[in-house]
Amino acid sequence: MDNGELAAEQIIRVAAYLGIRFTTGRPGHKEGRAHCERMFRTIQEAFESELRVYPVDTIEELNLRFNAWLEHFWYERKDSQGKPLIQSFLETRPPVRFPTADEQSLFLFQCERQVKNNSLIQVVGVNFWVDPPLIGRKVNVRYNPYELDKVEIWVEHCRYQIAYPFDPNSPSYRLCRQMSQVPIKQEPTPPTCDFLGKLVELQTQSPLESGVKEFLQLLEHHLARVLSPEQKKLAENFWETHGPFSLEQVADTLERFIKRNGSDLHVDYYLHSLEKLPRGK
Repeated sequence: MDNGELAAEQIIRVAAYLGIRFTTGRPGHKEGRAHCERMFRTIQEAFESELRVYPVDTIEELNLRFNAWLEHFWYERKDSQGKPLIQSFLETRPPVRFPTADEQSLFLFQCERQVKNNSLIQVVGVNFWVDPPLIGRKVNVRYNPYELDKVEIWVEHCRYQIAYPFDPNSPSYRLCRQMSQVPIKQEPTPPTCDFLGKLVELQTQSPLESGVKEFLQLLEHHLARVLSPEQKKLAENFWETHGPFSLEQVADTLERFIKRNGSDLHVDYYLHSLEKLPRGK
């Protein structure tokens, strides 16, 4: 039983000691809440008045005093038949119903967020990962500011998912990142001139070609995976544009970068880490 259930049970017991039952009333209809107000008044007159004479310093001590006051003062009260009020109440009280998981959503804080391109939203300084189909859309977020281990994502007045704090090492995030970086294949169009073709011929005749194969083998060795044709082409263009480099410096830089960030990122991240290396073998 949590603190909310204990507080509710305590209020019900106090109401039983006073011989009252809770009733509902519409807003602005104070007569429907007269019994509740009478309970608060009795506590103020009987318990709070004594508390002013014998004050306390902490909330823990106040709770102990209040429980002792209930035990030794209200438990002694009896009804007209000589039965303790708490006993008669427990025998006839209606079942107490606490809100379900769906009903608890009505008591959460709400805010509106637009999902970023990286499938993240930020709530009270914490980033949460949502499903990629919601990228660019505005969603309603319901959360408890004191328990930010999860939030509820609502779309068009329906609960869409439960979002959890962002973890860059989670399998779902890494899979989505790899899928988002797959190049889109387009049908080639015939060239209008042969300028790029001549440029490719000049690049293929460059002496830099001698180190490309070793560079690709070094990349695959440190990443522990075989590069796709698109990734190999990206690495070759990087070598021809920024290289040549010393393969020993390349290996040392890759080892440090992989140690910090892992080996399952896109190959472009590892190429960018080599841009500041001095050119020349």
